[in-house]
Amino acid sequence: MDMSEWTQEAFNDVVKKHQELAIKDEKYVFSIFRKIDNKNIGYVDFSTIMRNKFQWGLISYRLHNQFWRKGYGKEAVKEALHIAFKNLHFHRIEAHINLDNTASIHLAESVGMKFECIREKFIYEFGGWTDNLIYYMNAKSFLNVFDLKSKFKWLGFSLSKHILIKTVPCCHMERLQ
Repeated sequence: MDMSEWTQEAFNDVVKKHQELAIKDEKYVFSIFRKIDNKNIGYVDFSTIMRNKFQWGLISYRLHNQFWRKGYGKEAVKEALHIAFKNLHFHRIEAHINLDNTASIHLAESVGMKFECIREKFIYEFGGWTDNLIYYMNAKSFLNVFDLKSKFKWLGFSLSKHILIKTVPCCHMERLQ
């Protein structure tokens, strides 16, 4: 991205787009902030694949590379999964991971996601159709892995030690409450 074009107006447009996607229950974007200095270090988002009888979503995550291998990704994904299952009411979350992305594979496994399959020629990227590993977790297995019996209510509060995740301002909050 050419940062010379990154203005306050461009930022406001991105926030507005994220809000519109959340209102339509298509995508929820959460920024990850480091608690010690409130520095933005990445994001986690959920896209709705299908609701109705399925309650099925897709998780994506990205950390700025200077924050890799410090445990922030695991904390952020665990906390985001908590929001997905408890507040957004997904039943199943998938991660679609490139075959050679060992860091993402390790992260998915470290939060309790299970390998399901390889989907061949699944996503068009890098100029062609690529195979992806599919990792998944459902709400029941998440509850079995992590103790969620605390009186946690998410509105910008964080259970994790080092990071805080927040949605865009004025986001469609009914689903999050």
